[in-house]
Amino acid sequence: MKISGKIKIVFSIIVVVWASYVGNSQNINFPDPIFKLKLTTTNCVDLDGDAGGDVDADSDDDGEISFSEAAEIKRLILENQYISSVEGVEFFTNLEYLWIPFNQLNSLQISSLEKLEVLSCQHNQIRTLELISLPKLKYLYCTHNRISIIKLEDLPELEWLDCSNNEITEVDLSTFSELVTFDCNFNNLNRLTLGPHIHLELLYLDFNQIDSLYLSNLPKLNHLTCSGNNLSYIYLENLPNLDLLISDNNDLVSLDLEKVPNIKWVYSSFNKLDVVRANGCSDLVEMILIENDLKYLFLNTGHLLQGLDLTLNPNLTYVCAGENQINRMLDILVIYDIFGCEVNSYCTFSSVDQTNLVSGSGLYAESTGDCESNSIPVPYLKFSVEDSFTVKKYFISNKNGSYSIPLSSGKWRIEPAIEQIQSFEITPSLLEVTVMDLDTIFQNFCITPQNPFRQTDITIIPLTPPARPGFDTKYKIIWENKGNLLENGTIHFTYDENIFDYVSADLIPDAINSGKLSWDYTDLLPFEKREIIVTLNLNSPMENPPVNAGDITYLYANILDNVFRLENVIVGSYDPNDKTCLQGQYFHPDSVGKFVDFLIRFENTGNFAAENVVVKDIIDTSSFDVSSF
Repeated sequence: MKISGKIKIVFSIIVVVWASYVGNSQNINFPDPIFKLKLTTTNCVDLDGDAGGDVDADSDDDGEISFSEAAEIKRLILENQYISSVEGVEFFTNLEYLWIPFNQLNSLQISSLEKLEVLSCQHNQIRTLELISLPKLKYLYCTHNRISIIKLEDLPELEWLDCSNNEITEVDLSTFSELVTFDCNFNNLNRLTLGPHIHLELLYLDFNQIDSLYLSNLPKLNHLTCSGNNLSYIYLENLPNLDLLISDNNDLVSLDLEKVPNIKWVYSSFNKLDVVRANGCSDLVEMILIENDLKYLFLNTGHLLQGLDLTLNPNLTYVCAGENQINRMLDILVIYDIFGCEVNSYCTFSSVDQTNLVSGSGLYAESTGDCESNSIPVPYLKFSVEDSFTVKKYFISNKNGSYSIPLSSGKWRIEPAIEQIQSFEITPSLLEVTVMDLDTIFQNFCITPQNPFRQTDITIIPLTPPARPGFDTKYKIIWENKGNLLENGTIHFTYDENIFDYVSADLIPDAINSGKLSWDYTDLLPFEKREIIVTLNLNSPMENPPVNAGDITYLYANILDNVFRLENVIVGSYDPNDKTCLQGQYFHPDSVGKFVDFLIRFENTGNFAAENVVVKDIIDTSSFDVSSF
């Protein structure tokens, strides 16, 4: 049958239209024309793996990217190309390497690229990052964006995640068992969920909003940095390869490194550290603790550190160090202007080498409002400490009024105990705390006057060596204001001038009379103690009257209406290891209900200085009230 010309024309048009449709259906649609333009006109395909583009993605130069062309591409590099969307990249099904930093992306969703191993999208404007079902992805770099939402699912091979410099608040890493490096510096991170990361080596968490950090059972963790957070607590345990910790600029009050004994470098400056424990850290090389509130440092590592910086830690009072570290440690304390700090190796007897610590100061002021700005420390303040089983212990603050009470985990009641409690108000009067897991609690106690009350006590203490016939002997006179009023007055020291001759005093008497020395004093504050040392010469057996070993002499000191009598036994030779009641060998019936004073002396029988001394005294509780100590 002969076909007319008209029919042939129509048929030809239909064939052309159909062919055009088939061609378009084989090309990928890219909503961002710039992305398409860069794919078709720039060298964006890396053929040889040198991280540089070699050819464009449009192999047939038709201005389009077909599905077949996309499937041939393994490495795609489009850096700094003004791209705002990479939608369509999901059709590059064999893509292994996608490098798209320094563009204008504001979101990124990629899924089902089963061969993708490396993704770099840093330095964009991405707010939401969603990566799902990328089973081969190992390296993800998404730094310097504005990411606040990050959704990472089904990335079983992920080894390196760098999401620093974003706005991320929480990250769940619990399913990334192959993770080696996690860098989340400079975010708003306040919650981090970890899992059994047996390969994790590097953990960077600087400058976030984290307030506590618990890290345990990370066998390969090597570096941990967490500076510039809100950390008040770090717990580190079972991290056998951890050798670097940087935790500067936080709110840490304690740092325990004894469960990470292989640590080498520790940097924890500009915190509020009160105590640092690093006993047994035998690999420790350097520790930098600039500007903390450090009071206790446990550093018995068995070797000298290459670097230890204690700048601006003037309140350091105790350092535990190995025998071979002590001399060097003393030199270091001088370098950093730290004075009055005890250094020894008898660390197990230090009361602060415990799990939890409650510390602070006892302060006296005219009113509670003055305690922070216009107060004086109360030295040797006694504390009654009681646990939930009503087992009571007593602790005493130091001469500067500072106290540190070690506590096991549990509930505790801490109460200051002072004489004449009815004349003072203490705020708080009782501290009830629950402590656990290396807690460190700081609490000052403010003592203010309540009812006007006057009491001054005075004591005479014989100094070593004791009184021996024919020799000089020294006595210390101590007087103390135990009332709540400012005191002015005179103290008197009386001795038998027939057997004693006055030699000298470290404070010149205001009056010297026959066998009597007197000193005026002014402005003796409540809880303040003052002292004077007096030297007397004792008659020998050849003088008149003679003095012999075994004789008893009496010395007196009085202030206001209080009189102290020292019963002084003369000795020929002496044993410096003794305990003596200053009021005499026997108690008189009128001593019941009154205070008595004991002098305990001890000596070193070796040939070298004894740097660690523990004095234990057993008190007969049937005769003495221990709580009155």
